[in-house]
Amino acid sequence: MEIRIGEKKGQEVTFSDGKVEIDGEDVHADILKVGECEYHVLIDGRSQTILIHDIDAAEHKIRMSIAGKEVLVSGKDRYAKLLESLGMSSMTEKTISSIKAPMPGLVLEILVEAGQEVKVGDKLIILEAMKMENVLKSPVDGRISKIHVEVSKSLEKNDLLLEFE
Repeated sequence: MEIRIGEKKGQEVTFSDGKVEIDGEDVHADILKVGECEYHVLIDGRSQTILIHDIDAAEHKIRMSIAGKEVLVSGKDRYAKLLESLGMSSMTEKTISSIKAPMPGLVLEILVEAGQEVKVGDKLIILEAMKMENVLKSPVDGRISKIHVEVSKSLEKNDLLLEFE
């Protein structure tokens, strides 16, 4: 996977088959996991601590701190890069018109209302399932057109929760 660190152009890091390249040059890197979201990285004799804050697998983005400085890392797998090179990257964009319950549960809280604009990652609904609170977030930018659930109501898997315009 190729990644770009922050918005700085030209700084590309490629990971493949256990090798690391930075801007096309091979570097020696050792990575050691020292905590749930903390890594110790040794690159060409220089030591860094990396803390992972958020991972958005769908958008290929990771928010992390390197040596205390927060950066956003975005990446593309080889298929996304191929589509982009063929001018077909827009084919991977999401077109979602509704959200369904991912599991059976109980609606604890509805954090949005019909007509409200939301952005990717905004919290929409909190469900309780198996004694755990699950925050459902918006997978797209858009406007809520209709909410189909109420607080304190039980849901089954795939019940319609809300719709986007």
